[in-house]
Order: sequence, then C-alpha cells, then structure tokens
Amino acid sequence: MAKSQAESNAERGPSRPEPAGAPRVRSSTHARGRPPVDLELAPAAPVPVPQLTLSPGVTVALEASSRVKRQRVLDVVLPLSTSARMAEAARASVWAISSEKTTNQFEAAEAAADAAEEARTETLVLTGRGGIPEELRRGSRDQFTFLREELDRGDDDDDPHTLWRRAHRRRRHELIPGPTAAEIERLEERIGFDLPPSFWDFSLEWGGGLLYVQEFGTIRVIPALEIMSEVRGPLCNRMVRPYLPVVDLGCGDYLALDLSKESRGGERPIVWWFAGDVKKRVAESFVAWLRRLVELNGQPFWWAP
Repeated sequence: MAKSQAESNAERGPSRPEPAGAPRVRSSTHARGRPPVDLELAPAAPVPVPQLTLSPGVTVALEASSRVKRQRVLDVVLPLSTSARMAEAARASVWAISSEKTTNQFEAAEAAADAAEEARTETLVLTGRGGIPEELRRGSRDQFTFLREELDRGDDDDDPHTLWRRAHRRRRHELIPGPTAAEIERLEERIGFDLPPSFWDFSLEWGGGLLYVQEFGTIRVIPALEIMSEVRGPLCNRMVRPYLPVVDLGCGDYLALDLSKESRGGERPIVWWFAGDVKKRVAESFVAWLRRLVELNGQPFWWAP
C-alpha cells in the first residue's frame, strides 16, 4: 500500500535548517512519475589566495620585461589590408601635395599647358577671311560666305556650352589653315580620285578642325592631308572604297564621301557611316551638309529619321 507524503516525511525525520543564502535545486524526478525533491547545495568555501611580496628591484625588472615584450609585439610588421593601403596612399598624396616641391611642379605643369594652348590658338583661323584665289577654286563660285559669317559671330548667351568654353578657354569653332594646292593634288594621286569641288575649296581655305566645340560630341572635319592616316589608324582599314572619311562624329561615327556617285557639278554625296555599314545619305554634297549644320546651330540633323 502506498504511503502518503506525510508518512514519508515523518519517517525521514525533521529537516535540517537551511543556511542563509544556500541555493535550492529542484530535482527532475517528477518526470519518472515521482514527486520532485528539493536538493540543498552548501555554499563553496572561499579559497585563500597567498600574498606574494616582491622586493622593489624585482618589481622594476618585471615591469621592464613587460615593456620589452609589448614593444616586440608592436614592432611586428603585419600585411596591410586594402583599406589600410588606400588610407596610406591618400595620406601620402596629401603630404606630397602640401609640399613645396610638388606645388612648384604643379605650377610648372600649368604654365606649360597654358603655353601649349596659346601656341595651338595661334595656329587657328579665328575669323572669316577673304577666301581662296579664284584661279585655285574648283567651284563655280565662292560657296563658303555663310561659314565666314559664322566664324565672325559671337557666342549665343543661351548656348548651354558657352560657359564651358569660356571656362576652358575654347572657341566655338577651331579651324586650322589649309595646305597648298600641290599637297592636295598629291593626295588625289594617292587615292586615285579627284576631291569634290566643295571639299577641295574648303580644304584649301581651312584644312579641317573642330566645329561647335563642347565638352562632348565635338564635330571634327578631318584635314584632307590626314584622311589616309585616319583610315589606317582609328578606322583600322575598315572603311574601304568607295567611301572616304571627311568628318569624325566620335564614337565610331563618320560622315564619308561616296565616291561611287557623282553629280553634274562633280560633287559627291555625304553618307553616314558606322561600324562598317552606311546608315543613310545625309546631304548631296559637302557644302550642303555644312550649310545645313550651320543653319541648325550644330544640331546633328542626320539622326532624324
């Protein structure tokens, strides 16, 4: 017959008094169907720590030894992380820029750049001139009066690129003087074609250069004497006959003369060439393309469908 809880407690006798602060742990015997039992844990007795007394000389020696070990740890050269290397490079750059020697080098470089820009500007045709002699002209008349007027015109206040050109001391148009007639004739012998009358007249007077200069997308008329270098260099001989590059539009775009077609006056049409393919015909002649460009104030009208 099962005993009651009271009878079991009576058989065990009176419980001992709990010391103050003693922890109590309840057993998990109730998981096996028996009532939980309180377990009493006696507090751990403190362990005495012996006191070590050192003489002053020994204490100083220990401190010196600690300093030596600590310095050895600091003297170890560890590989720097990428961020640490970048920080060191930035710190060195700041120090270099602040040094007097580097400052003088920057000033000398700026002076050299200014001198080179002045030398380049002196070679530009900044204003319209009187044109080429009539005996050298292949066109029936002077066709570039509109371009001379454009060169003499000042910048428009509403032109979004005017401020950039002023800040960088650039001109709206930067054309160079043209070569001699004999030099262009030697070019014609090399390519086996006569240049169209309008491109011949233009090349004699200006030779080539930049139109509507801006921070991006500047139109470069290729100088006649550099056409073959353009074909072999930037174009890597990808443009072949009957096309001849005359305008570099940037990003691999070119305007080219189509030498396979000729109008009654000896003019050749201008086509838009890109990545080995002809996109469309742009104008009936070089002068017609240039006139349309000036009328639209440098807008790339050939992009229109």
